[in-house]
Amino acid sequence: MIAEIKQLFHSLDGREGVRRTALIVGVVQVAFWTWLFFYIAQHSNPKGDGMEWVAMGPATAILIMFVWPALQFSRKNELLLLSLLLASLAAFMNVALFVEIAREFAETNQ
Repeated sequence: MIAEIKQLFHSLDGREGVRRTALIVGVVQVAFWTWLFFYIAQHSNPKGDGMEWVAMGPATAILIMFVWPALQFSRKNELLLLSLLLASLAAFMNVALFVEIAREFAETNQ
């Protein structure tokens, strides 16, 4: 009986760790989206055509298609592995997007 209770709490603890990780990664992605908005605002050419803001399209798409479902699944404590996978995939895509944005800004400043 006691072994079953310990096993139950151990399995719940493992699920809670996955849930917390998915929530943290998702919240970091929302913070990244917010930071990216201000980064583009500070580094865009005020006399330019505003094409720097085009990068917010893919960033918003990543946020809506991957991060939002991951946060919803984690909040409801459902499909936690899918939630963690979506949040991790969004993190990878956001890093690749940021590298591309930084490279574009570096090319225009030379």
